[in-house]
Amino acid sequence: QFLIINSTLTPTVAFQSSTCTDSQQLSILESVIHCRLRDTTLHLDDEMTNVTNAIQIIPDVVVVKRCKGSCHLQSHQCVPTSTKRKSINVMIVVSQFPLGHAKTRCETIEIEEHSECSCGCPIGPATCSHDQYFEPGSCRCICSDHRARNLCAGRGMLWDMKRCMCMCPISTWTACSTGYSFDFLDTCICLPINNNASTSILVTSIIFISFFIASAIGGYYIHHRNMKRNRIKAERRKEAVGFFMESNESEHN
Repeated sequence: QFLIINSTLTPTVAFQSSTCTDSQQLSILESVIHCRLRDTTLHLDDEMTNVTNAIQIIPDVVVVKRCKGSCHLQSHQCVPTSTKRKSINVMIVVSQFPLGHAKTRCETIEIEEHSECSCGCPIGPATCSHDQYFEPGSCRCICSDHRARNLCAGRGMLWDMKRCMCMCPISTWTACSTGYSFDFLDTCICLPINNNASTSILVTSIIFISFFIASAIGGYYIHHRNMKRNRIKAERRKEAVGFFMESNESEHN
């Protein structure tokens, strides 16, 4: 028999307006978990994505050293400055479709383990595009064309910091009737699409709409895929336990 319990605890915070005393500040500062190497549990299912038809991986959880903790600057994260590979012996129960039984094999896999830690930016200059520069103080890619950004704000438009382009505020977006397309970059109104000048508007509209639709569908798909994946894992693990019990009974008989 299997008992599956899904429990999500939501922390309850009661805010009270009061001034921090020196002892309270000291106590809170001493409780901060600083950045350093810590034992971290790692689910091997998420690491061994290249293994197909796996019913169960034993062990399914291992402990590795990973950089965890807080940094003084809010923009910084606890990141590894040195890593190594850790070898782990595992047993994999694989489904022999369509034979209907399982096969067990032993393998050695390598998992990344952190060796040294430091507080720093999680991204670097290589992350920025050609029209951006890296700001190490805030760990961000910032658009180089400050004038374009100021002009955009002066028009009451929305500046896209990731793409370094000016666009219409989301509140102005609207669906257009047949033969018209919304101009996301300039006029913020529906314009006819039957002329060459509006070709770029149509292309831009398609890009923006596709981006938001893809984001919504992607989030929905990932959520349901994870739910289905967890359900299948539970069923396969139940089958694996039954398979081992039958095998043990056969050996004893």
